[in-house]
Amino acid sequence: MSPILFPAVVIGIALMIFFGKVGLSHTFTGLVCAHVIMALPFVIRVVSISLYGIGRPIEEASLNLGASRLKTFFHITIPLIKPGIIAGGIFAFFISFDEVSVTLFLAGPRTTTLPIRIYTFVEYSSDPTIAAVSAFLILIAVCIGVPVGWKFLGISK
Repeated sequence: MSPILFPAVVIGIALMIFFGKVGLSHTFTGLVCAHVIMALPFVIRVVSISLYGIGRPIEEASLNLGASRLKTFFHITIPLIKPGIIAGGIFAFFISFDEVSVTLFLAGPRTTTLPIRIYTFVEYSSDPTIAAVSAFLILIAVCIGVPVGWKFLGISK
């Protein structure tokens, strides 16, 4: 739960030091690991809430009717928690996309993400292109968020 508790700058510095010692500093693999570390606690919380909501009796009924644990997992548990998995994935994407401070510490000279590009563009330029890119990103977030929210809240169009 440390990515939820500590500021991203502290985690970015800690990961930079650790990845420097294990040889993952300024690599794409290190950057992906850092984003997984930052987003995983949020995904675990969303999916665990979905898992808590289905209850154990449904799985026990499947096992009592002769299904194996693996078959119960893939045919009962996964379909029941699929909305939580999808919501967790979308949530992880937005958290990872928004994470600039950790990426600043860990991105190598050849690795440039869109948030880093936007950050450097705003810092060194006054071109209105960034406003267009930002409006486009907001449009994408709304186009993804509204239908997903309608589906999970049970609101019909």
